Amino acid sequence: SGTNDVTEDTLAFYVQADFDAEIGSIPVRGNFGVRVVDTDITSVGYRGPITVEEIDGVGFVVSEADPGDAGFETDTAKNDYQEVLPSLTVIFDLDEDLILRSGIFRGMSRPDPNAFGNGRAIQDNDVTNAYSSLSEAVNGISATGNPYLEPILSDNIDLGLEWYPNADTMIAGLLYWKDFNGGFETVAQLETFDLDGNQVEGIVETTQIRDRTSTITGIEVTLAHSFSYLPGFWSGFGGKISYNYSDSDFEFEDQHGGDGIGITVDQETGESTEIPLIGILQPANLTGLSKHVSSTQLYWSNDKWNVQAIYNTRSGYYQQFTRDVQGRIRYTEGWERLDMRVSYR
Repeated sequence: SGTNDVTEDTLAFYVQADFDAEIGSIPVRGNFGVRVVDTDITSVGYRGPITVEEIDGVGFVVSEADPGDAGFETDTAKNDYQEVLPSLTVIFDLDEDLILRSGIFRGMSRPDPNAFGNGRAIQDNDVTNAYSSLSEAVNGISATGNPYLEPILSDNIDLGLEWYPNADTMIAGLLYWKDFNGGFETVAQLETFDLDGNQVEGIVETTQIRDRTSTITGIEVTLAHSFSYLPGFWSGFGGKISYNYSDSDFEFEDQHGGDGIGITVDQETGESTEIPLIGILQPANLTGLSKHVSSTQLYWSNDKWNVQAIYNTRSGYYQQFTRDVQGRIRYTEGWERLDMRVSYR
């Protein structure tokens, strides 16, 4: 039941048009379009052969046998969804050396395929613990994933300004904002199972994309300059400095010590109950999101030689500890890195 066998088929259509016009004396150019995406998920779960024995006056006895020569039984779940993703990019040539870029678009990302697992561990019993109904065998069983996971959708706005004071210099800044429905929550989900030829419905505890939205805001600044106007050897020098600051109100809760709601399912009735988690650990932010990231590049080149030194830094960030969509909170400390490269033609 721990094996994930997932196939994801994507069919997408898009149309895009470029435009070039003027607003007053300001040239305006860009493009607009829409992308339509259809996604089909097929997730296969595996288990040993299931046998169901009904004993008069006692109830049902369910057991999962060793697959042996009979092989594994499979349970296939299918899901599909369609999304429409429009976009618009507008570029204003404010002056010969000044460009304003703007963009607004809707984006989509999918959970890792591992999160769509359909493994379900059926609960065995015996005569002394017979089920009064077959639903008891599947109510509250554990799940390796959720084939019915929804995509993560986002609305995005970018606004950037580029200044080219001369042929050797560029100064650029970018503001960006993203609103998205990311994050997972525990839910009780009705599913149908084939138990030895019997179609049985039961409540499974699994995960789903939560409705609550979060945002990311940030600013990026870049300065590039070439010293080509200097005499001789010194004309080969140049460099670039970039810095990015980003922040988000997204909260990733630890699955055991975090805040939020857990789910328990009554095996007999199939009723689900929400249970508050203990909430003693502070939530983490998005996986891999550092508030501060910078890159500094210094180079020297001529017709035959190219020498570069690149220095990168980033502040600490949350790193997901396991592949589970809900897991333990672990952090990676900030780091610094220096790369050197020399090439000769």
